[in-house]
Amino acid sequence: MIVVHVQHFLDEEGQRRFPAWLDEVSRALGGFEGFVSIRRIVPLEAPGECHLLLEFERLALLRRWASSATHDELLARLAPYRQRKHHSTIFRVGEGG
Repeated sequence: MIVVHVQHFLDEEGQRRFPAWLDEVSRALGGFEGFVSIRRIVPLEAPGECHLLLEFERLALLRRWASSATHDELLARLAPYRQRKHHSTIFRVGEGG
């Protein structure tokens, strides 16, 4: 299992729109092979920050999503509100992976 933590750095309007954007992403991901889940996580000390956890079965399938036109289109919708580029960290769950 692969888990990705993503932080988007958005202005106030982007933070307001983030939950609806995340719903769109979730619907789009439903059609991608290997997709397991996506959910927002909220830091207790910084509730306005925009973090998410994304799970895929395998790294190759995550990479297929990340290189898709759908992924690019969804990221482009956040562009007007972006203060800087998002940051992603990829994790493998368990020993084997």
